[in-house]
Amino acid sequence: MKTKRGMVLLLFMGMLLLLMSGCGAKYENPADLPFGSDGWQMQTAGEAIEALSAAGFTNIQENIKETSSADDAGKITKITVNGENLFRKGDRHEGTDVVEITYYSLKRYEAEMEIEVSEDAGLPVFTVNTNLPNGTRLELTLSNEESYSEQQTVKVKDGQAVSDIFWDNGHYLLGEYTLSVVMKPEDQNASVQYEIGKNGEAMTGPLVHMDENDAGKYLLLEDGYTSNYTEPEKISEDELRERFAQALSGFGNDYEIDLEGYVYTVSVWQDGLAACAMLAEQGVPTAVEQWGEIVDTTAEASNSLQELLSISGYGDYMVQIEVLNDQNHENTLLTVLLGMVSYSCVS
Repeated sequence: MKTKRGMVLLLFMGMLLLLMSGCGAKYENPADLPFGSDGWQMQTAGEAIEALSAAGFTNIQENIKETSSADDAGKITKITVNGENLFRKGDRHEGTDVVEITYYSLKRYEAEMEIEVSEDAGLPVFTVNTNLPNGTRLELTLSNEESYSEQQTVKVKDGQAVSDIFWDNGHYLLGEYTLSVVMKPEDQNASVQYEIGKNGEAMTGPLVHMDENDAGKYLLLEDGYTSNYTEPEKISEDELRERFAQALSGFGNDYEIDLEGYVYTVSVWQDGLAACAMLAEQGVPTAVEQWGEIVDTTAEASNSLQELLSISGYGDYMVQIEVLNDQNHENTLLTVLLGMVSYSCVS
């Protein structure tokens, strides 16, 4: 009886040892978690991956999200082990178990800009072809080794930013110039900064430069421009006034031309202008609209007369248009010089 009980006991112990040996062999390549689900929040993705690799985990899957913020780069948003986001430090796993890490990585925005120029002999218009986002503000500066420098701000739309005409105070450009195109992240709206970074962190490529004050990155592109304008032969004063008369024929005899120094002043008037200006000043909608059209038409006429001076050999002269009160020519209603309004009686 005792022998039978002994055999049963030996058999039970053998089975227990077999089960225990089986438990010990459960993990072929055991790996213990170096942190729990509440312990990775202060780590960067690089630190977490290094710790997991050192612990023996070999199936680390990275789910990367792009960001344009250097502050967010490397931040972990989620870690799961075999699909579970709750786990404890020291939990043992097979080294090949899936560990998925979701984190942010700094995006790369390789900025591109190319310059094209179209011109009407010495009056260049520049087009910047670029992959920068719509709404990006670009500062265009055209200058030479003398005293000329003109700046324009343009915005990108559908891959292009187009300037207005560059000229020298109403004169055609002559000789060699340098065009600089600058894009500063701090000048951009939120949607553009979202793509390139608040301080340009995401921007890459040969156009990227670092701010001297460590404020971040900016883009710079420089290109040369050579004007092919040839100054025309200067006509006589009488011939010039004949050309003025042809250009102002729509006013009949309601105009005068005076010359003082290098400025031609063209004074014009028409019946009803004073009344229109008065009503526009009072806010009458139809009069406000009519006055706006008068201002725009006068600005266009100013540019046209300035061009007339240039093609007549008077490129170093300027023309100013004064719209006079038709009831009292001593009073000026509107003054325009080089296409820009310098005075308007309607505020």
